[in-house]
Amino acid sequence: RDLIGFVSCFGLTTGLCLNRPFGTYDNLGRARAHGIEAEATADLRPGLTATAAYTWLEAEDRTTGSVTFGKALPRRPRQTMTLSSDWQPALHLRFGADLRLVSASYDDAANAVRLGGFGVLTLRGEWDASEHLTLYGRVENLWDETYQTAAGYASPGRGAYLGARVRL
Repeated sequence: RDLIGFVSCFGLTTGLCLNRPFGTYDNLGRARAHGIEAEATADLRPGLTATAAYTWLEAEDRTTGSVTFGKALPRRPRQTMTLSSDWQPALHLRFGADLRLVSASYDDAANAVRLGGFGVLTLRGEWDASEHLTLYGRVENLWDETYQTAAGYASPGRGAYLGARVRL
């Protein structure tokens, strides 16, 4: 009950959108969300682990009398899956990969603006150079996927990061 959500006022100048050219927040009288989440991890062999996490979610507006009654809540994808793998080929060396898959969703309460599904791959690695120093790196969005989790807002492209952790 009383879920607060963002309302876009693009092109509207009356009612709730009076003097709010970009949008505002408003109460959603009732919402319902139900689904399933599952996660499994397997040790495939010594030093190699795989994990899969899956969510199926149905989230909808249940406000009686609303023009959006029964519509999907904005920005809530129906399905999300993350596949991860971690490999430690040597005592001081670790590699990993994460693939996140997200189904399509809607950006607005009327379900008029569809956000496409996407997949993002991240690779990572780290090396314990000494007892006190670990060097690490990762590449996020390896495929340089163009996607949106909110209409009109870009998501980061490919990015590479290097770092060091010092333990005293």
